[in-house]
Amino acid sequence: MPHTDPQRPPIHYQDARPLQRALSALAWLGFGVVLLAFLVAIERQTWFHLKPATGSARAMSFASEKPGEAAVGATRS
Repeated sequence: MPHTDPQRPPIHYQDARPLQRALSALAWLGFGVVLLAFLVAIERQTWFHLKPATGSARAMSFASEKPGEAAVGATRS
């Protein structure tokens, strides 16, 4: 069936294939990177543990714990 509508240009499917391939490859690459990051993150849970940055912050974090727990986690320098 020939193209008869003068307002709309014909669709060339051959031109769209490389773009679709590139978008598909990028989508799979993005999925793979996100999956890899997730798997690494669940193996390295200690990376996301927040630690006190200063001595006063460390003292306040130990002060908020119960008396028996603070003695276990405290280290002297």
